[in-house]
Amino acid sequence: MSTFTSTTASSAASASAGAAASLPTIQVDGLPFVASTVPQLTAHIVGEAGAARGGWVVTPNIDILRRWRVDPAFRALVADATIFTADGRPIVWASQLQGTPLPTRLTGSDLFVALMAAAADAGLRIALIGGNEGTAEAAAARLIPEAVAAGRVRCLCPPFGFEQKPEEMARLETLLTSWQPQIVFIGLGSPK
Repeated sequence: MSTFTSTTASSAASASAGAAASLPTIQVDGLPFVASTVPQLTAHIVGEAGAARGGWVVTPNIDILRRWRVDPAFRALVADATIFTADGRPIVWASQLQGTPLPTRLTGSDLFVALMAAAADAGLRIALIGGNEGTAEAAAARLIPEAVAAGRVRCLCPPFGFEQKPEEMARLETLLTSWQPQIVFIGLGSPK
């Protein structure tokens, strides 16, 4: 897990490149997108989590890349991400036009499904945060029922506006600090 700290865009590129040193990256509009496939990235993340080395993944599409360029507060928010994936096809096209093609589009949804299965197979504790009440539980029950049955999955679907409610933020903090999940999926939308 990472904290949200302010850094510059240029330091984000160097920090991310260092944190994911075993994965090659390609710069597109100032962000170091991982030049990987879903299976490669899944194996990398599970390996890092299993070795207690944290990090976090941002899956930019063209809207998030645009927000990165024009919104300093958003840029500071995501600057410390360990890995950026090319969720949008235009990002892959831009990499091709600049002569440094990314191998494929790597969507957050594709990564989610593969990473859920791999993390469950590795016996990791998994937290799902976001969505409407009951949706995270339903997704976990369908995708990784054995991990749910073994008690290795926790879900939290905070209500709209939770970030302004101290009691809801306390619930989130308790889940993360007391249970200490090894893989955390956050589905709250950008920029939240």
